[in-house]
Amino acid sequence: MKCLESLHFQARTCSRYAPKNPYSVSKAAADFTVKNFHRTYKFPITLSNCTNNYGPFQTPEKVIPRSIALLIAGKNIELYTDEKGVPGKNIRDWLYVEDHCSAIDAIIHQGKDGEEYCISGNNEMANIDLIKALLKEMSEQTGTTYTYEKNVTLVKDRPGHDLRYGMSHDKIARELGWRPAHSFPEGFKKTVAWYLSEEGKQWFAECMHTTHEVRKGQSAAHT
Repeated sequence: MKCLESLHFQARTCSRYAPKNPYSVSKAAADFTVKNFHRTYKFPITLSNCTNNYGPFQTPEKVIPRSIALLIAGKNIELYTDEKGVPGKNIRDWLYVEDHCSAIDAIIHQGKDGEEYCISGNNEMANIDLIKALLKEMSEQTGTTYTYEKNVTLVKDRPGHDLRYGMSHDKIARELGWRPAHSFPEGFKKTVAWYLSEEGKQWFAECMHTTHEVRKGQSAAHT
């Protein structure tokens, strides 16, 4: 994981890996494994690193679908605070899922063997601004008024939570001609509308059922 503490620098393919928690260490290890299969055995590979995805069919543990599901259920969105109690300072770049798919397709068909590519949406946003945008969009699309003061609960940050992810897609734009096709407002509006649709609600229901069955199986295994 090419995570960043700087508020201005953007990661590129030449940027060093700097994982800050076990989860990002596991992803960095996977990248190094693939790279070394190519280096040692000439195994044909390409690598891509992307920023945060959003869009339809995303697991409800992720912030956008989880927040929508909580509001639909009449519960509050949870927003992390830093060690000083300041909410939503963490910054992420948001990439619409269809743009990510088109980038992967470009890499598969045009990318060079052994090369790495960074994929970003060019939509950096602090989490507090994301949540406020979601409350506004949900209010507009449902007719129910959601506000930061009424519908957000501040919670302590999780351990090892990176301050910012930022990435430049200059290389894939220059070499493969790829750029994101969706602006954040456009992709975000489509995303919220999908989760509020019958298909989106069915997706939530199926995910919740699967999660319940997995947890029930885990409990049985521990007895």
